[in-house]
Amino acid sequence: MTIAIQEVTTEAERQQLFGFRYTIYAEELNKQLPGIDHQQKIYSDELDTNAYLIVAKDTETGGIAGAIRNNSAAESVFPRQLRDCLKLEPLLQTLDQASVSYTSGLMIDPGYRGTTVVSLLVNFLYKRSIALGYSIDICLSELSLVHLYYQLGYRPYVAPKRLYADAGLRLPMLLISQDKAYLKKVRSPLRRFASAREDDGGKTALLLKKVFPEWEDPLVTPLQKKALWAGIAHSFRSSPTTSFFKGFSPEEMQRLMQHMRRYPNIRIKRGERLFNRGENEQSMGLLLSGQLGITFDKDADPHFVAVLGPGELCGEAEALIGGTRSASLVALEDSEVLILPSNLFEVMGKQDASFASRLSMNLNLLLVSRLQMMHLHYIKSYQRASSRYYKRNEQLIGNGTHGEEEFNDSYAITTLDDPERELERLQKQAWMGEEIERYWLNKIGCVDNSTFLDLGSGPGLTSVMLAKMFPNSRLIGVEPDDMLRNTATQAALEAGVSERCTFVKGRGEEIPLEDDRVDYCNARFVFQHLPNPSEVLAELDRVTRPGGLIFILDVDDRGVIIHPEPPGLYGFQQRTAEAQAGMGGDRFIGRKLGDLMLGEGLTAINTEVVPITSREIPMNALVDAAFSFKEQTLKRMHLWKAEDQQVIDALRNLPSIPGAWMYVPVFLAHGRKKERSL
Repeated sequence: MTIAIQEVTTEAERQQLFGFRYTIYAEELNKQLPGIDHQQKIYSDELDTNAYLIVAKDTETGGIAGAIRNNSAAESVFPRQLRDCLKLEPLLQTLDQASVSYTSGLMIDPGYRGTTVVSLLVNFLYKRSIALGYSIDICLSELSLVHLYYQLGYRPYVAPKRLYADAGLRLPMLLISQDKAYLKKVRSPLRRFASAREDDGGKTALLLKKVFPEWEDPLVTPLQKKALWAGIAHSFRSSPTTSFFKGFSPEEMQRLMQHMRRYPNIRIKRGERLFNRGENEQSMGLLLSGQLGITFDKDADPHFVAVLGPGELCGEAEALIGGTRSASLVALEDSEVLILPSNLFEVMGKQDASFASRLSMNLNLLLVSRLQMMHLHYIKSYQRASSRYYKRNEQLIGNGTHGEEEFNDSYAITTLDDPERELERLQKQAWMGEEIERYWLNKIGCVDNSTFLDLGSGPGLTSVMLAKMFPNSRLIGVEPDDMLRNTATQAALEAGVSERCTFVKGRGEEIPLEDDRVDYCNARFVFQHLPNPSEVLAELDRVTRPGGLIFILDVDDRGVIIHPEPPGLYGFQQRTAEAQAGMGGDRFIGRKLGDLMLGEGLTAINTEVVPITSREIPMNALVDAAFSFKEQTLKRMHLWKAEDQQVIDALRNLPSIPGAWMYVPVFLAHGRKKERSL
């Protein structure tokens, strides 16, 4: 790999750069920024007009490996919001305008991250800035990149700001290229480029500190960090189960701070938001002082569901798994937060695997405790007010439209708009997934000469498949619907396995079997419909023999990917999820199955993701399997809209589009019942 740093001069080069930006910001990071053109797939803004554009090109492929942009404060027109955020007026009144530049747009292609590309770009730009007489460079850093700019010698001079609505918090920072003493203090790699005769002896920094009260020299010395971490480690023992540093001794904390001291801390004022719900930012924080309130509201006077205190993590879920922020964090008082990278455990593991493992375990405990807290909050919220979907159900029941029993969970085939069509969907779904399920059942350790329970056996196709796959085993199907149970009995008879397949009437909450009856319990696309999954899992555990295996396959709609994505798909998915939740179901149950098994006390728990794509299964069949029931659900609840039909029509048109692709993740969670102690 050979990287060449070069200026962008031609229009063709500019278009290539703007396309590269689109790939990073719009496609990878899913940013919603002014200037993004989804039709042409480019991203540029007004600062590009007079900017010095630099790219790092791979000379072998001709592709862009990275890019950075620099604007002269004297020659560029900055948007009003940016000027206010950077406080350009007082800055340029204090300094020589010709000596100030603004750096932005630093991005690296994923394939080149971790290489020297970023340092080549920064070094090139810094040397150019010195040659042109720039002594001050300002930037607006994402929280996850603050530590990088600290290492280069940048310092924050105003409080963090949001450039526009729904954007992540950004920290305005400033680099003084003539302050050689400070560059040396922080061991900046840029210090070797500044000559001794250009050293201002720290005069510019002193001047700016008088203008900007929030100016800060970041904590960089071990002594300061040692006091900081020692205070965190021993001051907050009221809730040790949720402490990130549970079990660390004072001596270990001193070692831990040697690693942590490289990361930056920021201050936010009372009422400001560290993270906003819906933002796409991948950084997490450790609260050093103050309080942060967790809320799902974007209102000026939000309702807080929990409060974080010093020593607690925040934003860890999105940093570790990606995606948009699920909640907002508001400073309830002036607060200070240490910004940690999303790859903290990976980096730490290379230096001290024991510390990384213990911190990771503490993080797991913290996440579980927060899940429990959110669960309790949900229960309280539900008790305060039933959803509009339950109210609609109550109206239907009151009007005698359906019987009460039929609304006990989110699946009742006889209440659907077209039961025969749903039965056909179930049959196709079973046929499509048969080979895939055979593979995974073998992988997780199912063997012959056993007794299988098929919960929610429906038309019996999975039971028959299991009977054929394990020719010396018995199958017991549990199904509440008479029509489906009769269909299953007929299917077993036609397949020649009726002597080994029995179908009984029952529900997951009360399985009509004695204790320790079966070797394997299978629940295939059942748990998404259950209002009480823990109770049903307890029943499965009861009827399973000690050491027996329980395995559950189910969905998680947030992982569905479709290209090209039909307009309105997101809203359709959300409304379907809300409708099913209103009937007691959960379209996002897949990710929770492992936790459910953990709560029930199962052992050897694992969650696999089974990828189902339109490459293995025909697009039309996959669309029908994934969306037909959603259509039926909305119609069943009398929530069907004209725009829903447009989404369904667009989905059914996908097979005619060259290059169309669909991905549906199916979660397979499995665990064993505990052996009895002697």
